[in-house]
Amino acid sequence: MKELSPNNKWLKSTMPILLTGIGIILSIILLKHNLLWLISGIILIGGIGVLNVLRIYNRTENIFYDSNFLYLKNKTGTRKIELNKIRRVKLTMSDQKILGFQYYKYRIEFISGMKMLDSVTFWTGFGNSKIWNFEKHLNYYSPKTKIEHYASTFNE
Repeated sequence: MKELSPNNKWLKSTMPILLTGIGIILSIILLKHNLLWLISGIILIGGIGVLNVLRIYNRTENIFYDSNFLYLKNKTGTRKIELNKIRRVKLTMSDQKILGFQYYKYRIEFISGMKMLDSVTFWTGFGNSKIWNFEKHLNYYSPKTKIEHYASTFNE
């Protein structure tokens, strides 16, 4: 099995972690003169932030693939999607920098179940060869799959 986005959970969790930290720091700055409100603010913001990060982390899937299937692994289990059921791999308008490294969000659209269109998103670095290796792999095993490395607001 080859990795496409093995760190997807951590990359999706970074923004909520940063926002929780900023919220706690702001509550410390604004409420430093009133100890009771300070403790309440930190507990409330920290609790909501931790619950949000855990919810995102548990629902997010790390993505792997082999010659026949795309594997979506999360806490509840692994979903297998046949490569020929993947319809499109698309770069989205979202991007973020983490510690100076640029990451881009891709969406994989596939048919699951009874011809229902489903999708999964993942973060990857653009200089990272994993997306290019996955593209070559898909071109070989599923040549009808569209791969788009551009994003526009009209066809999101």
